[in-house]
Amino acid sequence: MTGCTNDDITIALAQLPVIRGALADNLAKHLTYIERAAYHGADVIVFPELSLIGYEPDLLEALAMSDDAEAFATLRAAVRANNLVVIAGCSLSKTRRSISSAR
Repeated sequence: MTGCTNDDITIALAQLPVIRGALADNLAKHLTYIERAAYHGADVIVFPELSLIGYEPDLLEALAMSDDAEAFATLRAAVRANNLVVIAGCSLSKTRRSISSAR
């Protein structure tokens, strides 16, 4: 990466309880964990595969999000406010193939 130094990077791994198909509730939990990770000095927080939809492969298409989904705007705002990288899992709409953070 351009401009990197040899400074350590602190990575927070989030293992959180999620609710099947409850995007808004799961997003709220993500935001709490993002704030907590930033408070503890993390540079990056990594959430489990499909964590935003509650890890339900059968709901991939039903809960697929477009690139301009409000959830992404909310996550971007949390990234800026907390100055850390967020890796979270979801499925994307048919304009792209369904993917998650683990693939």
